[in-house]
Amino acid sequence: TSNYILNFPCYADGDDDAAAVNVNSWTTGKRNYIKIYTPVLASEVGASQRHNGTKDTGYRLTHSSADMLTTSAAHIRIEGLVFEQSSTSDNILRFGSGAAGNDQRLSYSILKGNPAGGNTSSLIYGVDTSGVVRMYNNIIYDGGSRGFNTTCKTNYVYNNTFYNLDNGINIYDSGATVYAKN
Repeated sequence: TSNYILNFPCYADGDDDAAAVNVNSWTTGKRNYIKIYTPVLASEVGASQRHNGTKDTGYRLTHSSADMLTTSAAHIRIEGLVFEQSSTSDNILRFGSGAAGNDQRLSYSILKGNPAGGNTSSLIYGVDTSGVVRMYNNIIYDGGSRGFNTTCKTNYVYNNTFYNLDNGINIYDSGATVYAKN
């Protein structure tokens, strides 16, 4: 109600390889969203914490099990992170809230799956029939089956690179619409 943005900066001081991250039970809105990001501006941090376009630089979240980051926050921004999964099953990132008017975003990030074993799921999974997912300027690769799998009502997928996947974008629900542009 106070229109605060809850910022969680991530610093490139070593790989985070702890348990999976769950962002749940937060009341959010268009002007009071959650932002998980790597700081890049001099006013935020001395040196940029963001990757340089390669997976071995910047802040990295690594994990060996499914659903490295799951969120049901209706309004969330994930910006500039590197995700690397060594598991051969299930998702790296799962969006879903069920809230009408939600806005979940992923930008300037790198998601690398594990092609060994033929991942049968998705690197990114949007599971919310009423939601909006916005993805832009990401590199998504080495996942086996699907880069982005969605049941979300509206999806904007702009300027993303999908590589070494059976399907870059998969619409899993007939009610889902994907606007893709490169």
